[in-house]
Amino acid sequence: MFLLLLAVGSAAAAAVYRDNCLGIVVPFQRAKLEPLREMTENWVRRKPFVSRPKRCIGLVFYSDRPLQIETKNEIISWVLLSGSFGRNVDIEFISADLRPDEDGYPRGPNHMFMRLFSQTSDQSLFPWLRERFRYIFLMEADTRPVQPGWANAMARDVQNMGTSCVRGSIYFGEKKRPMWYRGHINGNAFYKLDCDYLWRTMEPLVLADNAGYDAVLYDGFMSVENIEITKFYMHMFTYTRFIINMRHDTYNATYLNRILADTYLVHGGQEVPVQ
Repeated sequence: MFLLLLAVGSAAAAAVYRDNCLGIVVPFQRAKLEPLREMTENWVRRKPFVSRPKRCIGLVFYSDRPLQIETKNEIISWVLLSGSFGRNVDIEFISADLRPDEDGYPRGPNHMFMRLFSQTSDQSLFPWLRERFRYIFLMEADTRPVQPGWANAMARDVQNMGTSCVRGSIYFGEKKRPMWYRGHINGNAFYKLDCDYLWRTMEPLVLADNAGYDAVLYDGFMSVENIEITKFYMHMFTYTRFIINMRHDTYNATYLNRILADTYLVHGGQEVPVQ
C-alpha cells in the first residue's frame, strides 16, 4: 500500500479532518493518464466551486500501481492549471498496489474497489480513508460536469444520505438495456464509510464475480439465493440525480440543465451539441 499527502495552497499536511468530511476519490490506471488530464481540462469550463465549500473536501487520486514522483507532480500541475480546486482542498495520492494476478478487467477495478472498503485485507485502504472522511464520492476519469459548482452541489447532496450507505444513479441513457443494468447503481456514487457491516457482506460477492463490482452488487443482492441479504441491505442503496449514468450514449449539457436542474455530473457517454 502506497500513500502520499501533498499540501496545496494553504492546506497543510497536518490539517484536522472533521467527521463530516467528503473525499472525492478518482480511481485510474497508471498506464492511462490521458483520461485524467482530459477530466481536469473539463474542470476549467465547469469549475467545481462557485463559492467556498461549507464542508471540508479532499481530492484523492487513486492509482492501480504506485506512481513516480514525476507523475504525481504532473497530475498536481493539471489540477493547478485548471484553477479548479486551489486552496479549497487537500490533494492526496493512494495506490491499490495491485499484483499482476489482480489486474485486468473487471478484476482490476473490482480489487481496487474492495481495497477501499475491505474489513479483512492487510492491504485495505479503509482505515486510512476513515481517519480522514465520513463519506467518499467515487469519480472515474470519464465523469464530466454539466454545470459549474458541482463540488458545492456534491457537498449538499451528500447530506441526503440519511441511513443509506450507497447513493448514486441508475442508467439514464436511451439504449435498451436489461433490468439488471438499468436498475443497478453505477459505481460513480456516494459511499458512507460508517457501513462496516455492508462492506463485509459485499467483499466476497465482488471478488468472486467476473462482472463489474457495481453490477455484481445489484445482481447479488437481488438474487433468490441471497434473499436474506436483500431484506437486510437493499434499503441502504438509494438513488440520486446529482450524477446520471449515460454510459455508451450521448447527451447535451444545455438540455440536461433544462430538464434535470439537480444534475451536475454525467458518467460515461459523449457530450454533443444541440441538434
